[in-house]
Amino acid sequence: MIFILFMVSLIIFTVLMQMPPGQRVAVYVKGEQRINQAEIEKLIEKYGINDPPIQQYGRWLANIFKGDFGFSTTAQQPVTKAFKQYFPTTLELVLLSGPLIILFGIWMGSTAAVNKNKPIDHGVR
Repeated sequence: MIFILFMVSLIIFTVLMQMPPGQRVAVYVKGEQRINQAEIEKLIEKYGINDPPIQQYGRWLANIFKGDFGFSTTAQQPVTKAFKQYFPTTLELVLLSGPLIILFGIWMGSTAAVNKNKPIDHGVR
């Protein structure tokens, strides 16, 4: 499991590294804020976006092990704060929808089994 998580993070990191530094630093610019090229360069330097990819990935891994999961551009706050804020709602949705999905799936599977190789079976599959 850990190996799979590591490989997925490595693949996502590799894809993100294909973006130019200016686009990657855009995450740190808030809302409709306009900044000039000099400020962009300062942000690139501040967050080490011009560092070698191995160094950037190592720094990211070290931050993960410290509990710093980065910044959420969607929530406009650190990921840990966003997780604490949105997790209760997510859990509520899962607990309310899970049993309905399971019951619906059992009903659909039973209907398909009773009508084996008929159009309704093919439609359910």
